[in-house]
Amino acid sequence: MSASLNILALAIIALGMLVVVVLLIYLVGRLNQVEQQTRDAVAQMQTTPKAVSVGPFGGLSGKKLWDVMVGKPLPDVSPEQIEAARESYPAVLYRHIVQTFEEGVADGKKGITGNPKNPRSVQTLRGKVDSWLPTAQLQTIYQCAQDVAAGKSPDDPALQQALELACMELHDRCGVPAEQDYVQTLLLPMQSTAPTESPPPAG
Repeated sequence: MSASLNILALAIIALGMLVVVVLLIYLVGRLNQVEQQTRDAVAQMQTTPKAVSVGPFGGLSGKKLWDVMVGKPLPDVSPEQIEAARESYPAVLYRHIVQTFEEGVADGKKGITGNPKNPRSVQTLRGKVDSWLPTAQLQTIYQCAQDVAAGKSPDDPALQQALELACMELHDRCGVPAEQDYVQTLLLPMQSTAPTESPPPAG
């Protein structure tokens, strides 16, 4: 009788151990599966390119925007960003030139001599962006405006040539066609505000 009980006890113990072994094998398998799924997810996150927020100016601003427009290769700028920026850039360039001229006129009327803002915040129909332009051309545009504000004739050929050359250089460098005549739109309207000689007193 005791021998039968011993055999039964051994059988129960063996069965219990078998169940434990099966459970351990199952748990190890599940852990391996979860670990593999985690590795796959991490690998996918690392290889999937991050979505670029393009926006009206390709997410670019300041000198980086100018560099892209003149064709300077930048490793962290995608073709989609360049395309979006180029579509919106003509308005940015135009507004930056106009605002620089207006700044020169305002400073000239106050007798202030300085340097135009660069970069400056430019508002277009597609939004606001910081714009940077080469200093030499900006300074020429600013100085032309100051000269007119100080009394120089807007019809002066040298003044008109200086303004036109500076503006065209900016357009040519970034490959943006000039759709406006800056002498007509900036200088000539100043004729109505230019100081005139006082008539001689009546004798």
